[in-house]
Amino acid sequence: MQDLAKKMARSYLGQVGMVAVDVMEHWQDIVGAEFYDSVRFQKINFPVRQKNNGVLVVAVDPGVAHIIKFEEKNILQRANRYFGYPALTRMTIKQRG
Repeated sequence: MQDLAKKMARSYLGQVGMVAVDVMEHWQDIVGAEFYDSVRFQKINFPVRQKNNGVLVVAVDPGVAHIIKFEEKNILQRANRYFGYPALTRMTIKQRG
């Protein structure tokens, strides 16, 4: 059933959209157990008709925003593993209120 749902989602969302689903499914591995409860995946933005230079948008608790900014490079590297190439080049951090 899960495989069927993924196949249907892949046809609807396309490859990039499915990778976003993979990123959400593996979010704890990407941000780490230490930050899993404090950092929420929001979305991935790509320039029009491109599959690179993407921006990972996250919402964070105010107390960890500076730490997540420091960890940006590592988080992007781990997220890019699900794309198979360096699709994400930066991260936008929004503080949750």
